[in-house]
Amino acid sequence: MRKQTKLQKILEEKKMTQRDFKRLLEEHEVFYDDSRISRMCTGLVTNYSVRTARTLSKVLNTSLENIVEKNP
Repeated sequence: MRKQTKLQKILEEKKMTQRDFKRLLEEHEVFYDDSRISRMCTGLVTNYSVRTARTLSKVLNTSLENIVEKNP
């Protein structure tokens, strides 16, 4: 079982589903398909570009440190 990602924790704290997250991204004119969002939330995608990490932190109103996973 995978440990909870930082992104999952943020969404949980904000009481948001992945679908809610997708809508929020779209409101900011950021368009990811469902599978990309799922992979980001489950930790299958963790090597965000700087641009993506900044976008996620802006959309979720949090710092970059709260988005980016540290390498083990």
